[in-house]
Amino acid sequence: MRLSRPLAFLGAVVIYLLVFSYLLTSVGARTGGTLEYAIDDPYIHMAVAKNYLQQGVWGITRYETTSSLSSILWPWLLVGYFKIFGITLYAPLIINLVLGLAIILLSFLCLNTRRAFLFSLAAAFLGSTLSLTFVGLEHNLHIIATLLLFLGATSEKRGVAFATLLALLSAFTTSSRYEGIAAVLVLAIFRLWRGDMKGSFLMLIGGFTPILLYGLWSLSVGWYFLPTSILTKMYNHDLRTPLGILNLLGLRGLSMGLKNPAIYSLLVFLLILLSVRAIPKEHTWKVYLAIAIAFMHSNFGNFGWFYRYEAYVVVLLLFVSIAYSNFDLRNLNLAYLLIGVLLLYPVLRRGAASLFLLPDATEEQYLQDYQMAKFLKLHYDGQPVVLNDVGHVAFYTDVRILDLWGLASKRSAQLLVERNYTWEEVSNWVENEGARIGILYGDVFSKRYFPILWEEVGYWKLLNSKAFVIGSPTVVFYAIGEDPNVLHIKLAEYCNNLMPPGVICQ
Repeated sequence: MRLSRPLAFLGAVVIYLLVFSYLLTSVGARTGGTLEYAIDDPYIHMAVAKNYLQQGVWGITRYETTSSLSSILWPWLLVGYFKIFGITLYAPLIINLVLGLAIILLSFLCLNTRRAFLFSLAAAFLGSTLSLTFVGLEHNLHIIATLLLFLGATSEKRGVAFATLLALLSAFTTSSRYEGIAAVLVLAIFRLWRGDMKGSFLMLIGGFTPILLYGLWSLSVGWYFLPTSILTKMYNHDLRTPLGILNLLGLRGLSMGLKNPAIYSLLVFLLILLSVRAIPKEHTWKVYLAIAIAFMHSNFGNFGWFYRYEAYVVVLLLFVSIAYSNFDLRNLNLAYLLIGVLLLYPVLRRGAASLFLLPDATEEQYLQDYQMAKFLKLHYDGQPVVLNDVGHVAFYTDVRILDLWGLASKRSAQLLVERNYTWEEVSNWVENEGARIGILYGDVFSKRYFPILWEEVGYWKLLNSKAFVIGSPTVVFYAIGEDPNVLHIKLAEYCNNLMPPGVICQ
């Protein structure tokens, strides 16, 4: 039976919306009806957009300009949404829902009916566009940008107008996420190899322009060329050692792939399709381009943190697997189906985990970061407080955040980037700023940097926490300028009267 195209499109949209509604209900059931995102970072972006509109300050707090976001374009989308509809917690969710549906529309614009329907489901459930909606960041935007750039750059079209379009798509990709430069470089080299020097050149100009303009602005306000979220997290290839050189040449990409088998399973699946000639010769080079982009990300990018960093690579590999293979989706026998399931088991497992663990992730955020924001709003609003997880507090309160991880505070960013991050430097800075209290992952700091030597007054520990989206299940409260007895009383009152079940207060 032939599948009607409008009906297939409607079916894909309905499935997406039904699962989205189920996830939204599941999240609400775990968070007392409060919308929570799976990680803390979207609240950072929302805080910047809020402060820009209300105070004219491009900063995580209204007290200082900051340059630490992972996307150039995403916070501006939030600014636009807030400007039109008001400042609301739902902005990232709604924008990402629209983007998720846009991916379905794009698939039906580019593929035949059966393949479009299959890719729509694969992107949503295996590529995690559904769960990324509840991550609340720019990853669905980056997926769309990457797909559009890939389709454009692999087109046979030439000319000034088309080269200009490629430049705009390249700018869209890198302004969505800095990792977009991987796709721009690979595809620009491909256009050059195919003899399109003009298209290649304009792609590079387009891709680097947003990064350059943002970097110049960041330098002008006293920060670094790249955001500190990138400078403090990116992998540095140490070219002074043979291992560092080997890592730069690809060893890191191979090792990271082994630690993240979903990417490898898709690459093996594609190589098998190529070896059995299940991908027509005219499309094989498109598969190799997608593999090259995946390898670039593996060698230079990050993985994990609720399945988001590598999501665009997974979706791109799924796209080329479905779009360019020549097997007949109507005549797959059981043996081929079983082989495919076995090969792609890591991808299936990754997709399932991103959905099934979503309520757990949002509950962790609700029990830890949201409660921290409520506590500080009640007792320390407008006062200097030391933190290492800043998103919820920045969005919900007016606390003057002293951020020890270099996102909301320039001084700590300088110490981290310039590798002068010592207890003496940090404690002197914090005390000079007149901090009242600190709320930190004490165990994480002692392992990664140094023990925290301020007076420990109490802690909150999550029960039954998997700690896969938070740095630690335990946050420790330190008295810095505050009387320890006063802080202890405030903590006891909050825990006895306001703290939901699931948290041990000590």
